[in-house]
Amino acid sequence: MNSKDKTLVPFFILVASVLWGTTGTSQAFAPPGATPIMLSAVRMAIGGLSMLILALLAGAFQSAEKGPLKYLFLSSASLAAFNPFFFTGLAKTGVAVGTVVAIGSAPIFAGLLGWFVRRERPSGA
Repeated sequence: MNSKDKTLVPFFILVASVLWGTTGTSQAFAPPGATPIMLSAVRMAIGGLSMLILALLAGAFQSAEKGPLKYLFLSSASLAAFNPFFFTGLAKTGVAVGTVVAIGSAPIFAGLLGWFVRRERPSGA
Protein backbone atom coordinates (compact mmCIF):
# COMPACT_ATOMS: atom_id res chain seq x y z
CA MET A 1 0.00 0.00 0.00
CA ASN A 2 1.54 3.28 -1.04
CA SER A 3 1.28 6.56 0.88
CA LYS A 4 -1.48 7.88 -1.42
CA ASP A 5 -3.64 4.84 -0.62
CA LYS A 6 -3.00 5.25 3.12
CA THR A 7 -4.40 8.79 3.11
CA LEU A 8 -7.71 7.45 1.73
CA VAL A 9 -8.12 4.85 4.49
CA PRO A 10 -10.03 7.15 6.92
CA PHE A 11 -12.38 8.16 4.09
CA PHE A 12 -13.15 4.53 3.22
CA ILE A 13 -13.73 3.68 6.88
CA LEU A 14 -16.14 6.59 7.20
CA VAL A 15 -18.08 5.59 4.07
CA ALA A 16 -18.23 1.95 5.21
CA SER A 17 -19.52 3.03 8.62
CA VAL A 18 -22.26 5.16 7.09
CA LEU A 19 -23.32 2.37 4.74
CA TRP A 20 -23.20 -0.22 7.55
CA GLY A 21 -25.55 1.95 9.59
CA THR A 22 -28.19 1.92 6.86
CA THR A 23 -28.73 -1.85 6.80
CA GLY A 24 -31.12 -1.95 9.72
CA THR A 25 -33.01 1.06 8.43
CA SER A 26 -33.45 -0.60 5.05
CA GLN A 27 -35.07 -3.57 6.81
CA ALA A 28 -37.38 -1.26 8.76
CA PHE A 29 -38.50 0.71 5.69
CA ALA A 30 -38.65 -2.22 3.26
CA PRO A 31 -41.94 -2.75 1.45
CA PRO A 32 -44.41 -5.06 3.18
CA GLY A 33 -43.73 -8.66 2.28
CA ALA A 34 -40.02 -8.14 1.66
CA THR A 35 -38.29 -11.14 3.18
CA PRO A 36 -34.82 -11.10 4.75
CA ILE A 37 -33.59 -13.28 1.87
CA MET A 38 -34.87 -10.76 -0.69
CA LEU A 39 -33.24 -7.85 1.14
CA SER A 40 -29.93 -9.64 1.44
CA ALA A 41 -29.98 -10.60 -2.24
CA VAL A 42 -30.54 -6.99 -3.29
CA ARG A 43 -27.87 -5.80 -0.87
CA MET A 44 -25.32 -8.32 -2.16
CA ALA A 45 -26.13 -7.55 -5.80
CA ILE A 46 -25.68 -3.80 -5.36
CA GLY A 47 -22.61 -4.16 -3.15
CA GLY A 48 -21.01 -6.88 -5.24
CA LEU A 49 -21.44 -5.02 -8.51
CA SER A 50 -20.14 -1.80 -6.95
CA MET A 51 -17.07 -3.56 -5.58
CA LEU A 52 -16.46 -5.35 -8.89
CA ILE A 53 -16.57 -2.06 -10.79
CA LEU A 54 -14.18 -0.41 -8.31
CA ALA A 55 -11.82 -3.41 -8.47
CA LEU A 56 -11.82 -3.36 -12.27
CA LEU A 57 -11.12 0.38 -12.30
CA ALA A 58 -8.27 -0.12 -9.83
CA GLY A 59 -6.77 -2.95 -11.91
CA ALA A 60 -7.10 -5.45 -9.08
CA PHE A 61 -7.43 -8.45 -11.39
CA GLN A 62 -4.24 -7.95 -13.38
CA SER A 63 -2.26 -10.54 -11.43
CA ALA A 64 -3.25 -14.19 -11.59
CA GLU A 65 -2.14 -15.18 -8.07
CA LYS A 66 -4.24 -17.97 -6.56
CA GLY A 67 -3.88 -16.77 -2.95
CA PRO A 68 -6.05 -13.67 -3.27
CA LEU A 69 -8.69 -15.60 -5.23
CA LYS A 70 -8.96 -18.12 -2.39
CA TYR A 71 -9.68 -15.27 0.05
CA LEU A 72 -12.07 -13.65 -2.41
CA PHE A 73 -14.21 -16.79 -2.55
CA LEU A 74 -14.02 -17.28 1.23
CA SER A 75 -15.12 -13.71 1.91
CA SER A 76 -17.87 -13.96 -0.71
CA ALA A 77 -19.24 -17.12 0.89
CA SER A 78 -19.06 -15.51 4.33
CA LEU A 79 -21.00 -12.46 3.18
CA ALA A 80 -23.55 -14.64 1.43
CA ALA A 81 -24.12 -16.48 4.72
CA PHE A 82 -24.08 -13.35 6.90
CA ASN A 83 -26.70 -11.32 5.06
CA PRO A 84 -29.72 -13.64 5.37
CA PHE A 85 -28.89 -14.34 9.02
CA PHE A 86 -28.48 -10.64 9.76
CA PHE A 87 -31.75 -9.58 8.17
CA THR A 88 -33.63 -12.50 9.75
CA GLY A 89 -32.22 -11.46 13.13
CA LEU A 90 -33.35 -7.88 12.52
CA ALA A 91 -36.84 -9.07 11.68
CA LYS A 92 -37.02 -11.05 14.94
CA THR A 93 -35.25 -8.69 17.40
CA GLY A 94 -35.65 -5.26 15.86
CA VAL A 95 -33.26 -2.85 14.20
CA ALA A 96 -31.58 -1.53 17.35
CA VAL A 97 -30.77 -4.86 18.99
CA GLY A 98 -29.72 -6.58 15.77
CA THR A 99 -27.44 -3.76 14.69
CA VAL A 100 -25.80 -3.37 18.11
CA VAL A 101 -25.13 -7.11 18.35
CA ALA A 102 -23.67 -7.23 14.83
CA ILE A 103 -21.47 -4.17 15.33
CA GLY A 104 -20.44 -5.22 18.84
CA SER A 105 -19.58 -8.79 17.92
CA ALA A 106 -17.62 -7.96 14.74
CA PRO A 107 -14.39 -6.90 16.55
CA ILE A 108 -14.56 -9.97 18.79
CA PHE A 109 -14.88 -12.36 15.85
CA ALA A 110 -12.19 -10.47 13.91
CA GLY A 111 -9.84 -10.81 16.88
CA LEU A 112 -10.57 -14.51 17.27
CA LEU A 113 -10.10 -15.08 13.56
CA GLY A 114 -6.76 -13.26 13.64
CA TRP A 115 -5.70 -15.31 16.65
CA PHE A 116 -6.56 -18.70 15.15
CA VAL A 117 -5.76 -18.11 11.47
CA ARG A 118 -2.81 -15.70 11.60
CA ARG A 119 -1.53 -16.65 15.04
CA GLU A 120 -1.75 -13.01 16.20
CA ARG A 121 -2.05 -12.66 19.95
CA PRO A 122 -4.76 -10.17 20.96
CA SER A 123 -3.38 -6.99 22.49
CA GLY A 124 -4.58 -5.44 25.73
CA ALA A 125 -6.43 -2.77 23.75
